Amino acid sequence: MGLHDVLAVSHLGRTIPARLRTAVEELHPECDIEGCNVTRNLEIDRNVPIEDGGPTAWWNLDRLCPHHHEHKQRHRLRLAGEPGRMRFVPAHEWVP
Repeated sequence: MGLHDVLAVSHLGRTIPARLRTAVEELHPECDIEGCNVTRNLEIDRNVPIEDGGPTAWWNLDRLCPHHHEHKQRHRLRLAGEPGRMRFVPAHEWVP
């Protein structure tokens, strides 16, 4: 399975398929928040949560350190920008 095959994977379930998980882990080696260089204990996060209709798709998955993951969830935020240079934005201001 190549990168284009992984990019095409999308479903509405919570489980992240192994190949998609591996691709996300390889391409996001540190916390995606700008200035955070944490590389250990990273968690895969859906930018748009499942409960808000967010799919398990490449474009909706990021990796965050536990601190930033909890902050995003607690304040119901979204991420904007490119991996490694992302910032938090209020959900109502987020544009895909």
